[in-house]
Amino acid sequence: IQDRAGRFFFATQGGLSLFDGREFTNFTTKDGLVNNRVFAVLEDDAGYFWIGTEQGLSRYDGSTFENFTTEDGLVNNRVYTLLLDRDGYLWLGTEAGLSRYNGSTFKNFTTADGLVHDDVNTLVQDQAGRIWIGTEGGLSYYDGQDFKNYTTADGLPSDQIMGGIQDREGRLFFATLDGACCFDGRNFTTYTTEDGLASDAVLR
Repeated sequence: IQDRAGRFFFATQGGLSLFDGREFTNFTTKDGLVNNRVFAVLEDDAGYFWIGTEQGLSRYDGSTFENFTTEDGLVNNRVYTLLLDRDGYLWLGTEAGLSRYNGSTFKNFTTADGLVHDDVNTLVQDQAGRIWIGTEGGLSYYDGQDFKNYTTADGLPSDQIMGGIQDREGRLFFATLDGACCFDGRNFTTYTTEDGLASDAVLR
């Protein structure tokens, strides 16, 4: 990601790297990072950096790290993806469910609450404020009260959702392992190699 100061943060297999345009500064467990295998990085509105790793969540304030794990209420320690919603809540997609952090406590969601699958790969907030959750077993959205789920039975090309984004017209695009697809609010349209895509395995 690029922060508000123009610096770049890179999630790597060996820690968090910061590039200021001239040189790299690396952060590892020796500096307080919860784990060196980093999956996701996000800057919040207060300027804190949130780092999702294989063994928990770290918050970096520019000088020190504060770490969060299942012992602090996180649903699972393997944090694959992060999203800051318009209300300031931090959403975390993990290997075993979804967590929402309000600044003091975690609220967790799993298949027991209606989520389509617990292994979460990607998170997107749409223009209506709904949180879309791409998983290894389908697609869900959460409207603040309930989950609505979609699978291949509803028109998805694959139940493995690897990435997502919303365009200016409000259409949602999702990367799956069997093509890219667009959801217009009612129907899914799939794009594959037959339409010119380089590969049907779309990772982001």
